Amino acid sequence: MRIIGHAQTWWANISAEVPPPEKTLYPTGPVKPGGLIDRLLGEYPNLYADLSAGSGYTALTRDEDFTRGFLERHRRQILFGSDCPCRDGRGENFKGVCFSTRLQALLRRLVEDEDALADVFRNNALRALEGA
Repeated sequence: MRIIGHAQTWWANISAEVPPPEKTLYPTGPVKPGGLIDRLLGEYPNLYADLSAGSGYTALTRDEDFTRGFLERHRRQILFGSDCPCRDGRGENFKGVCFSTRLQALLRRLVEDEDALADVFRNNALRALEGA
């Protein structure tokens, strides 16, 4: 069995300090190590983290130093997904924001190893779907 975590509350837990959801669904600022997601991904190889939409992008951009290590530690469990409502890669119909384009650029900047990048962009999804 494979499990995929996604959305605002999931990604808020990248940090050990998580504000209550009624305060904000998209926390910002430095990530405090020891977050629930980091621990769970370390314990459960069948758990995947979906980067789709603003929740994944926002979590990764909070603290790029932390994010580099996070992506390295869990390179075989991170799933690229755009979940972007724009049709042109520039956010034409979504307030000028294209999560897919922004996320791809961020990942290419933070993940220097081409094999790790291939895992995030493609290979992890294929592994997650094997035998499904």
